[in-house]
Amino acid sequence: MPSTRTWLVVLASLVGVVVACGVALSVLFARAEAAGGLPSLSAVMPLRVVAVLGIAAAIACVPPLMVRSFVGGQRRAGNADAARVAWVARHEAGVVGALWLVWGAGLLVALPSLLGEMKRAGFTSLVPPADAAAPVAPGVTATVTTPGDPSATRAALLDAVRARLGVDTHFRVDHVRAAGTWAFLRATEVVPLDGGEQQETDLTVAALLSTDAAGAWQVVELWSLPDDQRLPMPEFLRRLGAYQAAAGLPAALFPDDLRPGGTP
Repeated sequence: MPSTRTWLVVLASLVGVVVACGVALSVLFARAEAAGGLPSLSAVMPLRVVAVLGIAAAIACVPPLMVRSFVGGQRRAGNADAARVAWVARHEAGVVGALWLVWGAGLLVALPSLLGEMKRAGFTSLVPPADAAAPVAPGVTATVTTPGDPSATRAALLDAVRARLGVDTHFRVDHVRAAGTWAFLRATEVVPLDGGEQQETDLTVAALLSTDAAGAWQVVELWSLPDDQRLPMPEFLRRLGAYQAAAGLPAALFPDDLRPGGTP
């Protein structure tokens, strides 16, 4: 087993990594807020994942330090020759491994609840849950516009949605509105037929978008059919409600039949 000093150095390093991730996340959100938007989820998620792994690894450093502290304390107290202390000292690796095993089993049991709580808390999103979102001050408004067809804004919004879905197809837009650095788009994929007509497919998307620090449109939340099991419509609406409360998004940004916090 590594020395106590080594375990302490590893623990301190992991704590430093977690703190660094927290500082980096704070900087990302502060810069995005100053620019009137939200940071890219692709930049936020790696930091969040590294922070969680760092916390888990730091917790794993506790059992060997506990065993070392127990044996060292007993030796300083003059109990080095006691059978129990001597046994723990001789089987240190086994004792630590057993503690890791017990703690790991406990984690597996609690994992479903833990993942559910992380999802509820918005771990994979950029906003807090709807019941924790801070309301904006009364009177904060934004002008809602409908990007023309064609227009650079409309094209950029569709390109952002295509990039998020990983497709390179055409969409028939039935709703698109923008308000400042935010936009909402709903569209259905279409494919060309003989004779120049277009046929709708089963792929329907609804997306909330925002501009990043560079002014490029990024998908913040996306619901789609037939992939709605990944993000069901009620959860999508709940998340829209959280954004609306946190960012002061006007109700006119959304379709009449798809209002945040309600039912489709």
